Amino acid sequence: MKTYPRSIAIRYLVSRRSFGLVTVLSVISVMGVTIGVAALVVVLSVFNGFQKLVTGILVGFDPHVRIERQVRSDTSDYDGVRQSLLRNPEVRGIAAFSAGKALVVSRGLNRVITVRGIEPEHLRAVSGLTEKIVLGSADFEGTNRNGIILGMVLADRLGVVTGDTISLVSPAGAEAATLTLGVPIIRRFKVIGL
Repeated sequence: MKTYPRSIAIRYLVSRRSFGLVTVLSVISVMGVTIGVAALVVVLSVFNGFQKLVTGILVGFDPHVRIERQVRSDTSDYDGVRQSLLRNPEVRGIAAFSAGKALVVSRGLNRVITVRGIEPEHLRAVSGLTEKIVLGSADFEGTNRNGIILGMVLADRLGVVTGDTISLVSPAGAEAATLTLGVPIIRRFKVIGL
């Protein structure tokens, strides 16, 4: 026994007479809905996978919480904040860091980059950087004391590999140099990891 909605659907999907306007409109409608639903499923699947990938990269690379001071040069409360945070059993690691913009120069090529400095002895506790290194290592001991780790894209654009030396120019030093005809602050680093 056919139900009423099913008989209406069959009537408009399959016409007993010749190929008419109702059948053409039905075929176009069914195809449109099918393509639309398929596109929606594909787009949602791609975005869901992309979101998981980005979340995994960001959570695995950067620390979950970052505490910053408004006055950057004042570090007088660091030990007090550190001791307070270490009392919390959910805190797995703490490390002081410094971040800012700099100009990196190598072999006549230069780029403005964001530089992040962190205490090497606490690197593994607060960052997943050591697991992401493809070439080299995060060993800052001995001859690597003045080492730097670069991202693969930046290293490719600068044409450097592990063992090469790059120069960083601080924007704070460049500003003072232009006003007083002095020398900007320039530091040389050995690339120890990519």
